[in-house]
Amino acid sequence: MGKKAFIAGSPLLSELIMQGLQSEGYDVFLGVPAEKETPYYRWNPRSPISTQALLTEGIRTLKTFDDAVLVFSPPGLKEPFEDLSARSIESAIDDYLKGSFFLMKETMKAVSRYTDSYIHCVLTPAPVGDEHPLDASIRKALTAFLDALFTLESEEPYLLQGFQGQDLAVEEYAQHIVAGITNRQKNYHSRWRRFGSGQGLLSVLPFGSRKR
Repeated sequence: MGKKAFIAGSPLLSELIMQGLQSEGYDVFLGVPAEKETPYYRWNPRSPISTQALLTEGIRTLKTFDDAVLVFSPPGLKEPFEDLSARSIESAIDDYLKGSFFLMKETMKAVSRYTDSYIHCVLTPAPVGDEHPLDASIRKALTAFLDALFTLESEEPYLLQGFQGQDLAVEEYAQHIVAGITNRQKNYHSRWRRFGSGQGLLSVLPFGSRKR
């Protein structure tokens, strides 16, 4: 029987990871936070109830999880910070920060019933130059959240690993992620795996490491 993967998060990178895992024989369920029509399961990340429904549907479809892949991303804002409306700021925080907390919480609850399963937390690639202040703040908040959470949760029955990328194409990054998932190396438990453009794996650091 092929392995089963639950994937949820930022649409483009999530879809590339899905395609890579399917090519490796995985049965995949994909959920994306979309308002428009999509061939995948849609959910509202700012709603805890919608997030619970996402996990319920994933379990109903797959029956079990070998891997849960959560793709976290800042909103990718272009408008200058001082020109953002209050509603835009609230929406960014609700969808991309609070929504990530809800998704992580429900995934941990779902995966805790299975042994030898993985939760792979993926941050979309960071730009080399300056990042929008709100994007940078959300990225740092997500990194700090995962650092703290995974340090505390290191004794859980499931395994945890994180992926970060710097200045690399999303297609290249997805290939590294798929390889990291399919290799299932337990020595990467509670570790960040960081990748750079054309350089492959740059570093493997424990969660909570001050080295960035």
